[in-house]
Amino acid sequence: MFENVFSIPIALFFLSFLIFIHELAHFLAGKAVGIHAEVFSIGFGPALLKFTRGTTEYRLAVIPAGGYVKFPGEYSEDEDGRMEGEFHQSAIWRRAVVVAAGPLSNLVLGVLVFAFLAMYGLPDKSMPPVGDVIDTAEKNTTYWENPSYRSPAAEAGILPGDLITAVDGREVPTWEDFTHEVMIRPDKPTVLRVERDGVSRDIPVTPRPVLRGKMTIGRVGIAASQPLVVVDGDGTHPITSFDGRPAYGYSRFRDVAQEAETRDVLLGLDSGADRPVRVRTRLLAAASLSPDIDVGDALVAINGVQVHTLEDARGLILASPTEEAVFMFEGADGATAEIAAASEITVVVAGVAGKRFPAMKKLRLGDSLKAVNGTSIQAYDDVRDILRKASPVEGSIRLTFEHRSRLLFAKWTSAVDVETAVRWHDGHLVAPGLTLRSNFSDGDGYLTVGDVTIAEQLEMLDASTGAPLTIGMAEAKLQKYGPAAALGKGTEMTVAAVDQMMSLLKRLIVGEVSVRYISGPVGIVNITQKTLARGGWSWDTFLSIFYLMALISVNLAIVNLLPIPIADGGQLAFFAFEGVRGRPMDLKWQVAIQQVSVILLIGLFALVTLKDLVYW
Repeated sequence: MFENVFSIPIALFFLSFLIFIHELAHFLAGKAVGIHAEVFSIGFGPALLKFTRGTTEYRLAVIPAGGYVKFPGEYSEDEDGRMEGEFHQSAIWRRAVVVAAGPLSNLVLGVLVFAFLAMYGLPDKSMPPVGDVIDTAEKNTTYWENPSYRSPAAEAGILPGDLITAVDGREVPTWEDFTHEVMIRPDKPTVLRVERDGVSRDIPVTPRPVLRGKMTIGRVGIAASQPLVVVDGDGTHPITSFDGRPAYGYSRFRDVAQEAETRDVLLGLDSGADRPVRVRTRLLAAASLSPDIDVGDALVAINGVQVHTLEDARGLILASPTEEAVFMFEGADGATAEIAAASEITVVVAGVAGKRFPAMKKLRLGDSLKAVNGTSIQAYDDVRDILRKASPVEGSIRLTFEHRSRLLFAKWTSAVDVETAVRWHDGHLVAPGLTLRSNFSDGDGYLTVGDVTIAEQLEMLDASTGAPLTIGMAEAKLQKYGPAAALGKGTEMTVAAVDQMMSLLKRLIVGEVSVRYISGPVGIVNITQKTLARGGWSWDTFLSIFYLMALISVNLAIVNLLPIPIADGGQLAFFAFEGVRGRPMDLKWQVAIQQVSVILLIGLFALVTLKDLVYW
């Protein structure tokens, strides 16, 4: 809750601070070159407090959002009777220094904030190898789902241990660069350059559109390798291999453990020793509203049949998905308790090809299927009969979906009907242009039955002593820099941010990426809220916000240096024109150009703000 309350003032404070630094730089540069400001205001609107020193009036205004500086004659059309030191009367180079100081100050601030973070310590961001390829095998699905779904990476043949070096020819030195390049390419054919066993090869892949919040982004179904450790009474021991296979991440350990079943698994440690461990899979109550079941109780049987994995549980439930089943749980003391519950089916849109199939354009990822020809999907057998009767002739059916909308903190739902032809294929519903997934699909790691949510957990014991062991992610090692080296690192990070921003602007202009990938003030508040929600009120959270502030400061500098008439870059362009021509552009033309650019920028700002509100 606190992130909703504090995200707006925190985001506005940092944005205001960046604007204040920008305007302060204009003011100080003006004083340095002899162009004295008429007004320097902290905030906007009527003045709460003001005083005059020299030729400048200093104000503290009502609205604490940045500030502004006004130079005498900056917008004057009068050619005569100008005050000494007036803005337009000054030499071009003096005016250029004043105007350029604003965006340059934001670049310098970015360097300093990045340098501060480097002194505190930065994690190693070099590109790690692929640690996990998701959905490598066909899924055990309900009839709602694509029966042959595998992740794009699995289809393309990407393997754990592969090192991805480029996306469509663009180098990706870090995992963040890679995810950014894939994110902006949902459903677009893409070529990954992959190194495997010292050989570089190009692998075509099409990122799958997935829903993140309310934004559709691209994903290929891989995760970065992450170093693992085993923890026991003697401390923490880094793991290098599982049964002789390289340890790229937790999923590899999970796969080896499931393959092992009852035999021991050998953990290769960085000390060179092999440690035998025994692994078992258990289903535990992760959340419970039932008075008879406590969190941590183990699910041992469904309808009298023993279960060990979520796949076991799903298989038994799918045999009679809407009928009441009896779930037996065992507590830590060995006592058992039973609950009877029917599992509710949820079906959501996991893929939409709206361009090729216009009937699907109304749907969005995450929409919930509620009814088929007016019959609730909870009537599983009735719906199956409807689909079977329609499919031999690819008859048209009506699918009713629930679409959830949100604007800031307001939420509402609406019904969306889609008429589509369907066919039945190997016991599965296939609707052109539509992929559906249910809560019985394998992959979420949770299953809810009645008032209890069940999660699968791997438990590990020392093979010789039976003592419990814990496997987890190794803590990221931070590289700390001295003051001089930190400034160098801060400059390097600023240059990288500038390069990424320029690349994004270029691709926006040529239409390679959509405007939905840029954000305005509302989007920044949203990002701040998510950062606070993820990390809470902690020092690490504020370090993340400082990092975000540095990126915004750099982006603010780049946007201001663009040759947009009302921006600092536009003023510098006017000065360049004046230097070449020998006299300034007629003021009426400057005003006309600025008015047109204001209208265009207001339109862009409104579009970005609307996008931020829709995708909040």
